[in-house]
Amino acid sequence: MWLGIAIGALAGLGGTIVMTQFQNAMSSLAKRKKDDENGKEGFGDNATVKTAQAVTQLVTGQQIADVNKALAGQIVHYSFGTAMGAVYGVMSEIKPSSTAGMGLPFGTALWLAADEAALPALGLSGSSSEFPVSTHVYGLFSHLVYGASTELFRKGIRRLVMGRE
Repeated sequence: MWLGIAIGALAGLGGTIVMTQFQNAMSSLAKRKKDDENGKEGFGDNATVKTAQAVTQLVTGQQIADVNKALAGQIVHYSFGTAMGAVYGVMSEIKPSSTAGMGLPFGTALWLAADEAALPALGLSGSSSEFPVSTHVYGLFSHLVYGASTELFRKGIRRLVMGRE
């Protein structure tokens, strides 16, 4: 089980990197709007930055400086992806059939649980009804990329470590 956690965490990190590159490519294609005040992306609406801000406030009693918000958001993003990969790695060891579908059911479940349910419930994003369908589709595809990439990395790392699937 510990090996499943370790392999899954590495796979989740790899999946998060691939997902981030997908999102960056899609953002470039969509030519995202910039914040009018300083020409930078508006981090105030970003759920990962809000999470980092809440954790920092709870632990230190301080706010994150504006200059550090982008980095803080990325730390949350990669940490969450790595942690979810660890969960997936354990699931794959306990119930190997959970890897059926090349990680796509995992990515879908994560999108539903995190983006569509938890973030709005915790006040880290607006309610699902506040966003256009295209935003939901973008989120789903991003998580499908994450799920499939995580599974590919998990299989490859497990094969390297164990010498078999």
